[in-house]
Amino acid sequence: MEGKTFSAGRFTYTMYHDRGKVVGKDKNLETVVSGGGGGGGNYQGTGGNTPVSITSRTYVHDKIYLQKPDGKERAVEVTNWDVACREGNDVLVTWIVKQGKDGGPYVALKNFTMDSQIIGKSAIIDLANHHLIKNPLISFSIGLVLCFVFYFLAGENMVYVGIVAMIAYEIFISIQSSKAGTVITKQVQQFFDAQQ
Repeated sequence: MEGKTFSAGRFTYTMYHDRGKVVGKDKNLETVVSGGGGGGGNYQGTGGNTPVSITSRTYVHDKIYLQKPDGKERAVEVTNWDVACREGNDVLVTWIVKQGKDGGPYVALKNFTMDSQIIGKSAIIDLANHHLIKNPLISFSIGLVLCFVFYFLAGENMVYVGIVAMIAYEIFISIQSSKAGTVITKQVQQFFDAQQ
């Protein structure tokens, strides 16, 4: 169901929700392991090796099947929320769509039976991100290229102006994104508080 439309920063969002009884639930764990190192060499009787480095990260995938009052079902899939619920629980799920987009991420889940709620902070951070270029590596690379262009076109002083401008932009956008995230979180919490 469509809910409230609101603004946060320079974007407009619409919150949607569905409520129903849990009729099924799957939980899967995924562990991603990566490593490197262990190489070495020997030269004239002396040598060394690189220590082995192994890291792992585990992801929790939940899939919850809600049956709405009209009999239709919705499959809710979230990652790293570690949702606690079981069949028969009364659950409300919300998702937010940014204006101009066809869909959006789930941002919160409330289990009325267990009197618990989860707010997906990473989904809200992604929604609230006001950066024009979302990938920080690409953003940094473009900034570096612009510094070289400024240097060749206008000299050394323009590079400093460009660096200061980039830092000011990053600070401004980070503040805007943080404020937008706070507004989105408040909207979700107010919606949850109004539900019974």
